[in-house]
Amino acid sequence: MGSSNSGQMIYGEVAPDPTATPQVGDTVRFQPVTIKLLDDDRTVFMEDAGAFDGVLLSLHFADDDEHLVHGSAVLVGPGIALTAKHVIEPYLEVLAAGHKHSMCIGIAQNGMQLWTVRKATLLHGQDLAILGLELNSAMPHDRTFRQAIISTRLPRIGDRVQIVGYRATSASRTLEGKPGYSVEGSTLVSAGVVRERYPTASGRDSVMLPFPVIEVECASWGGMSGGPVFDEKGDLVGLLCSSFTVDQGQGVSYVSLLWPVLTTEFEGGWPSAAFPGAYSGLTDHLCRCQLTTQACPRLC
Repeated sequence: MGSSNSGQMIYGEVAPDPTATPQVGDTVRFQPVTIKLLDDDRTVFMEDAGAFDGVLLSLHFADDDEHLVHGSAVLVGPGIALTAKHVIEPYLEVLAAGHKHSMCIGIAQNGMQLWTVRKATLLHGQDLAILGLELNSAMPHDRTFRQAIISTRLPRIGDRVQIVGYRATSASRTLEGKPGYSVEGSTLVSAGVVRERYPTASGRDSVMLPFPVIEVECASWGGMSGGPVFDEKGDLVGLLCSSFTVDQGQGVSYVSLLWPVLTTEFEGGWPSAAFPGAYSGLTDHLCRCQLTTQACPRLC
């Protein structure tokens, strides 16, 4: 890991799925974590690139000639991430044809975690997508991955929320002659208050935001789209879907609520041998250790 004036340079080497040849006694842990909110309403560049310890992901699209970083995502389960549909949808055709491949990169305290996107489920009528991932980097020393805790709680008007995203300034697919990735950029955190709520299926309007959203009084920038939004308890309540910036960095951001993903059928999960087939929704895949109690169908 290195640094520069435009952000931190992070390096990671591609490796086969470390669970492809399991050994007796091997373990993999997934630890749900809450996210600490900024103390006031402002936007900051995090000095510690690993502040979110692999929970925040940047979304990459690459081929032999080009490497693009387009949007952010959030790890919510074993090999399961959420992002905005508009981040990945423009690449579906070239991904399906094999002309590009997609990676999610998480910066953890112990280095870069490289996830290959194996499945993408786009929700109809929503700006939400569920990604099925496979790890393609070395296993962390403690064999533990952190993930966000999903909450179905609707933030109140006046509540403070925190929008998180990764904004890359450069990216490369090579690593000193080895298969790998390097990316330079910054983790942005923008905190503000909820000023409007549009929780019904019709959303704010019939054209631009026709799905459940909240309106937040804070700015957000390119690269943050699809990034996680956390409430005052540090739980995940939505994803950044749209924003408007006005004078002096002030603006308004719109956040897609996550209720529709909880019951959408999707494929994904890692280690892949432990998660075959499709799931009727995240509530079928997760339990209380990943969902706040009111979202858990079993209240387990």
